[in-house]
Amino acid sequence: MDAELERKLRELVDRHEIHQVMLRYGRGLDRLDFDLARSCYWDDAIEDHGNYVGYPDDFIAWADGTT
Repeated sequence: MDAELERKLRELVDRHEIHQVMLRYGRGLDRLDFDLARSCYWDDAIEDHGNYVGYPDDFIAWADGTT
């Protein structure tokens, strides 16, 4: 496989994997499945949503309380 085709294929796979995480995150919040939503974060992630800045575990609970 030539390098350009391999680069394009890698980009498509990366985009697909990112999309899957976004779907999992949305489903987790929508279904109040906090473990599923939390699985979308790195352990050292920081959420910054203007009204909330902090760790994902706390954000998920905060987001649940805003509905």
